[in-house]
Amino acid sequence: MKSWVVVLCVFMISCGKKDPVPAAYIQPAKMQLVLWDFLRADALTIQRLKAFGSPESAVDNIPLQKQVFAIHHVTKEDFYESLAFYEANPHIMKTLLDSVAERATRERANNVPLNPVIPQVEK
Repeated sequence: MKSWVVVLCVFMISCGKKDPVPAAYIQPAKMQLVLWDFLRADALTIQRLKAFGSPESAVDNIPLQKQVFAIHHVTKEDFYESLAFYEANPHIMKTLLDSVAERATRERANNVPLNPVIPQVEK
């Protein structure tokens, strides 16, 4: 009988929510969206750098990042602190990156351009 209780306790603990992201950090669903747009902004910058070959193209990434943060209502500091948390927790980061990769696959299958024009945010 005691072994069943132990098995039940282990089962209940293993089914519980694992390593939740603390409230101080951007939660996974929102972080996926922010990271997706952040990576797209970087990809756009790389494309421009290859096409035009000027170092100024790399500087254009800063305004794009600011637009991404404004669109998602997060600060640069919040993003990088959250990213550091995810990087320090590889199992959570893997889940996040897997969801971003799945989105890229879905959008590629639907022929959605990976680098559409980012809308301007009014100040």
